Amino acid sequence: RYPERIIGFGNIRLGVDGPDKVLELYEQGFKGIKTTRPLKNYDDEEYDLIYNKIEELRLPILFHTGIVLVTPADKYENVSSARMRPIFMDRIARTFPDLKIFIAHLGTPWFDEAAQMARFHKNVYVDITGSPRGWSMRKSPQFFDDLFWWENAWEKLVFGTDVHYNDMEEAKKLYHRILDLNNIPKETQTKIFGETVANMLGI
Repeated sequence: RYPERIIGFGNIRLGVDGPDKVLELYEQGFKGIKTTRPLKNYDDEEYDLIYNKIEELRLPILFHTGIVLVTPADKYENVSSARMRPIFMDRIARTFPDLKIFIAHLGTPWFDEAAQMARFHKNVYVDITGSPRGWSMRKSPQFFDDLFWWENAWEKLVFGTDVHYNDMEEAKKLYHRILDLNNIPKETQTKIFGETVANMLGI
């Protein structure tokens, strides 16, 4: 109903879905791919055909990284947070240099890995998504300054949130607080809060 406001990312599960699922989602109009809970490590070569198809279609891909919430279905779905470490983006980014990659949640708790992936790979970006009462609110400004220390590092950050829409404003305020306390210029903040992703999506 609101195509000018809502731009969909389709979900795939690595180890269950294949390249045909990516094509199906693309033909349905989805503008990106989201994945979580893989059955093998994200960088397993078994998934290369999927990544190749996503790159070919020029879709960005958002990887859940780090610890994932526990659900009753986990015992049946073979879920392991260890398969979702940010370091697994390294081979993917090298093998598919035109694939735009988002690392969600800054790889909690593997923060250094996530930051270094954004540093070394031009096609890798990160977010600090989480609950307004979660991990990111509990970190000091110095924590983020230590992670994003290289030139233009903050331009590899994009805004993201997985909270209920009632908490959206609070989540945005948290992002702004972290950025303001680290003296991030407004021009860079504009990129973080939409410009970077809009350019990727061609909107």
